[in-house]
Amino acid sequence: MREREKGIALVEVILALGVSIVVITSLVSLSLYTLRAALQGKLLVQATNLSNEELERIRAYRDLAASWNTNFLTPLIPCATANCYIDESLVLHTSQSDVRNASTPLQLTRYFRISDPAGGSIDGTENLIRASITVSWKVGTQDKNVFIYSDFSNWRGR
Repeated sequence: MREREKGIALVEVILALGVSIVVITSLVSLSLYTLRAALQGKLLVQATNLSNEELERIRAYRDLAASWNTNFLTPLIPCATANCYIDESLVLHTSQSDVRNASTPLQLTRYFRISDPAGGSIDGTENLIRASITVSWKVGTQDKNVFIYSDFSNWRGR
């Protein structure tokens, strides 16, 4: 009867090993999912901050302009059809800004376009324009984006 008990212990060890493998695999999968979600959350916060920063730069660009039509709106007309960004020195560029820093291994791309909120084309006579800011990045094969927009008015007068 004691010989049978030795065989039962072997079955118990194999069963415990199988359960342990399932538990360890589940924990590793959960850890990877959590790390991926944390990275995506971090990138989403950074992209939102970058888009808000671009929005503030457009606002500062408008507020520093001597006049609405000549100094603010006319230089922005190409931004109706091309990607634009404003750098730290408040200089307008008709391209997109690629942002990469030490805390993020991925590259984020930032740009804005302007449009007429009423649906017309931008011709330099509008007293209200809409700036649509996009920040995009790629995680693996997935494209991720943050979009914000704001309307800017000729607040100094018409």
